Amino acid sequence: GLSVERLTTNAALCSFSDAGEPGRPQCILARRCLPRGHFAVPLPEPGTLLAAMVLLPQSDNVQRGGTDLLEVSLVDDKGFLGDHLAQQVGLRMRSVAVPDGKPERARCCKSLAESSGPSIRADMAKDGREVMLVGLDDEVNSAAARIGSLQQYDTQVPERLGWRIIGKGGREVRRLQEESGVLSLWVNKSDGGWSTVEAFGTSETTECLRSLLQEAHTFHRIEVPQHIAWRVIGKGGSGIRYLEERTGASISVDARPTGDVQTCAVEVIGNAAAVSQALAWLRCRSEPQTRVQIPQRLVGTVIGKSGSGIRDLEAASGAWLNVDTECESCSVSIYGDEAAVAQAKHALQQLLDQNALESLTISKEALPFLLGRGAAAIREIQTSSGAHIRVDQAQDPPLVEVAGSAANVKQALALIKQKASQSRHEMMLPWFAAVHLAGRNGSGVREIERESGALVWLESFGEESRIEVVGKTECVEPAVQLISAKSVVERITVPESAVGHIIGKGGATIKGIQANSGAKVQVGEDNCVSVCGSLEARAQALAQLRSVLCAVMPSSHTSEG
Repeated sequence: GLSVERLTTNAALCSFSDAGEPGRPQCILARRCLPRGHFAVPLPEPGTLLAAMVLLPQSDNVQRGGTDLLEVSLVDDKGFLGDHLAQQVGLRMRSVAVPDGKPERARCCKSLAESSGPSIRADMAKDGREVMLVGLDDEVNSAAARIGSLQQYDTQVPERLGWRIIGKGGREVRRLQEESGVLSLWVNKSDGGWSTVEAFGTSETTECLRSLLQEAHTFHRIEVPQHIAWRVIGKGGSGIRYLEERTGASISVDARPTGDVQTCAVEVIGNAAAVSQALAWLRCRSEPQTRVQIPQRLVGTVIGKSGSGIRDLEAASGAWLNVDTECESCSVSIYGDEAAVAQAKHALQQLLDQNALESLTISKEALPFLLGRGAAAIREIQTSSGAHIRVDQAQDPPLVEVAGSAANVKQALALIKQKASQSRHEMMLPWFAAVHLAGRNGSGVREIERESGALVWLESFGEESRIEVVGKTECVEPAVQLISAKSVVERITVPESAVGHIIGKGGATIKGIQANSGAKVQVGEDNCVSVCGSLEARAQALAQLRSVLCAVMPSSHTSEG
């Protein structure tokens, strides 16, 4: 029991309650020997009975008025009675262990404790593993609880992102620490191109830091095919610069292929929105969104000279195109977003439509009908349809190829099928009737073709000729009627002595009859005269023949058949 007798400026004079001379000071309690908080602790009032004290070593005894006084203290450096002694002046003294026992965190704990209340004073132990708290009871308990709630947050990030988190001159890491409230934030370089972000704080502050990092400093790594990686890089890095300007993210491409599948890693760094936009752009270009099959013959057209065709399509649509020529069925893979892919597919389809190619086989019998006289029929089909037609007659059956736009090819095919499926009609005529039908330089045949719309072919076989009529059914029948009308033969038998008069000198008489009547007159064997032509021409020719006969042989008779 130490009783406080009286106070001086900076000390309290005390005596033992069981001393031989009560009231005579035997001890001195200096202000510097009181527990120290952030504010001055008052000396005990006179009459206060202290329950415990610490005697200082003999060498620390002080002289006061010629009398040796024992110096006492309410601070226990050993810590055994610290809290008990401090409670005598209304304070608490408490030792709190640093979380995880890491000395480098002791300063953070000291700062956190002193921010818990104005009375708190915190001192670090020499080994840095404990923090001594002195202050009011509520504030000491609150500070101890806050220190106990501290935790570590760490995460691995790529080295490039680590430098981004540090920022220029450490500006960004200081901003993150201030906004999140963590006690410490460090970015340390690790092995293998990685950095470690270490933070120390309460659960609330570390969670806030995690959210800030995810929002402002996130990263993602995506694997893309090697040929796509080169497209992402672009000529002289132009592709990366374009993507970075478009999304605001930082792009890094490792063009060295990894694994058997020959893929390359693309690393995207930036804020959450920028990374999300860049990843969406990369994902729709890492795999083909659609494929368009093209014929082998059009590969050169699609690619163009030195790739100009592909470049034009990509510039117009915004998509990426890759022509696969290794397989038998060539295809164009299209990469890009939905709008770009649709536009590129439409452009490719237009190109295919403009360069359509169809083929069909026809029978050898139908080939002449398709070609026409002097290939006039095939030229007419090409002119009317606008398509280009090639006929390979060496193949059996003949092959017809039609090239051009899809609409032109369709029209040409319809015309070809129509020509190849025409009706045919054959008839035999005497050779002189066929000659009359043909006319001079084929004018008669051309007239029949013009009037009927059918094709007429003549083929001579000695005394007789074969006539073949080809065309639509509605055209063949009128042509046959015209041929029949122009090829009727009437015969008359004349006396042998009259034959020379009918022919005339140098054939003058018979030529005159033919010229005047328009019929064909032929003198054959057995004094038979044949007249071929239209009804009117035959009648006129026969009348002229009878006139010649009557003039030569007035009493002669003829027989007609």
